[in-house]
Amino acid sequence: MIFITFLYEVRIINGTENKPVDSAISFVFKIENNEINLIDSFKVKNGILKFDIKDSSVKTIGIQTIYEGYSFYSPIITLPIKNETLFVYDVSNEGSYKYSEYGAFVVNQDSTIVIAENIVLSTNSKKVLIPNEPIKIHLPKNYSDLQYNGFPNDSVQVVGDTLIIKPFLIPNTNNVISFVYITHKRFKLSRNFGNINYTVAIRKDLKHSIKNLKKGDIQKMGGIDIQVYNGNKPPVIEAGVIPHFNFFEVINKNRYVVAGIFVVVIVLVILFLQSRKKGETNSKESQQEDKQ
Repeated sequence: MIFITFLYEVRIINGTENKPVDSAISFVFKIENNEINLIDSFKVKNGILKFDIKDSSVKTIGIQTIYEGYSFYSPIITLPIKNETLFVYDVSNEGSYKYSEYGAFVVNQDSTIVIAENIVLSTNSKKVLIPNEPIKIHLPKNYSDLQYNGFPNDSVQVVGDTLIIKPFLIPNTNNVISFVYITHKRFKLSRNFGNINYTVAIRKDLKHSIKNLKKGDIQKMGGIDIQVYNGNKPPVIEAGVIPHFNFFEVINKNRYVVAGIFVVVIVLVILFLQSRKKGETNSKESQQEDKQ
C-alpha cells in the first residue's frame, strides 16, 4: 500500500504590527461530519507554518495558533491550501468598542420557551481588546440551562440573573457574543445597546409583545411560522404560553421546534465563520494599502 503525504504552508502574520510571527505553535485539526479531531501540532518559524497530512481523506481542517499565551482560530479551511494567511494579534486592555447588531430568536416547546440571543461588536483597535469593564446582560429571573456560544477566549461568568462577559475582541472583524437559555411559561426582557440594528424573530402563535420594533415578514422554519420584527430602537420583549397537556400533541410540536433550534445553531455558526472570514479579508486589504 502506498501512502501519500501532503505538505502545506500557511503564512502566520502579526496583524498588529503587520509582520511575520517569529515563533508560535499551531494545532491542525481534521473537521468532518461535525467532528473535530487533532492531526498534530507544528511550530511556526519566521511567519511560516509548515505541516503535513498523511490521510488523503482529509478535506477540511481548522488551525488553532497559540501566540503570546492566547489562542487564535482559523475559519474552516478547504484543502488543498492556496495562498492562505492567518492573523494573530497583540492583546491590550486599552481601547474602545461599539455594538453593531443585536438579534434574538424565540420559540417554545409547550410551556418551555427557548431564547437565543446574539450581539455583534467591533473595535477599531489594532490590538485584540479585552475591555477592563465587562459587559453585563440581565437575564429573565426564571431562566435556566444557559449555554454560551461566543468566542472561546471570552471570559464568562453568571452572578444571579446577570451574565457577565469580558469579550476577546479581534480587530477588523465582527465579534459575535451568542448565548441560549430557557424560561418557563412567560418572560420579559429589554435590550439597550444604543441605536443599532435590532432583529427579533419569534414564533408567530406564541403570545407576545415586541415594543419599539416594526413587524416584518413571516418566515417558515421547521414547519413553524416565525414573525420577524426589526428597527433601530431598543426593544422590550414579552412572551408567554399556556401549557398543553395532550402528550401526543406536545411530541408532535417538539419535533418541529427542535428542528428550528438546530437551524438557529447552524445560522449562528455560519455568522461567526463569515465574520471571521470578513475580518481576515479586511486585514488583507489593509495590508495591501499599507504596502502601497
